[in-house]
Amino acid sequence: MSRNIAPFGVRMPSELKDKVEEAARASGRSMNAEIVHRLQQSFAGGAGVPENLLDQIIANKGGKPLDPESIDPEDIAQALVWVGEVQRSLITRMLNATKAKIDEQP
Repeated sequence: MSRNIAPFGVRMPSELKDKVEEAARASGRSMNAEIVHRLQQSFAGGAGVPENLLDQIIANKGGKPLDPESIDPEDIAQALVWVGEVQRSLITRMLNATKAKIDEQP
């Protein structure tokens, strides 16, 4: 099977490049694979919630196991925002799928 992948140069601010590098490292992907993965998620209608949210939180804490007393409230707040986005996305998808099925009926 031939892979039809066109090379595509991307210019981005160095701060964003650093974030992509960090995310790629945390997910075990190359930078290219991380960018492709994130683009695919955005077109799939995902809420942008990292698959490895817990791993990222742990990585941000220096790779140490989470101690409930040392969890940064900012991390919890961000996780709750992402959970809310996932809920909204799922509800929207379910409503759209239900509406599409209703519209198909004679």
